[in-house]
Amino acid sequence: MTNSDTEPEVMFLDYVKDGKCRLLVHWNIKEVTKEDPMTGQLRTSWEYSERVIWWILPQKYDTLEGIRAYLVTVQDEIVNWATATDNAFDGTDCKS
Repeated sequence: MTNSDTEPEVMFLDYVKDGKCRLLVHWNIKEVTKEDPMTGQLRTSWEYSERVIWWILPQKYDTLEGIRAYLVTVQDEIVNWATATDNAFDGTDCKS
C-alpha cells in the first residue's frame, strides 16, 4: 500500500515518449486520518494500491489534451489491466 498526503487521481499521465505514455494507476483509494508524529495533530492522508505502466497509444496525438481525452475513454480498461497484473504477480502462487 502506498501512502500520501495528497489525494491521488485514479490515473495520472506522467510521461509521453515514442507513442507510449507512462501512467500511474491508483485503486483501493482510502482516506485515512493519521496523527502527525511531530505535532500530535490529526491530518488527512490517503492509502492506495499503485501500478506504474506504459500504455501504447493507438495513434499519433498532436497535443497532451488529445492524449488525455483518449485516456479518459479507456480509463476503465487501463485500471482493470493494472489491477489484474497486480493480482497476477503478487507472488502468492510461488512455491519454494
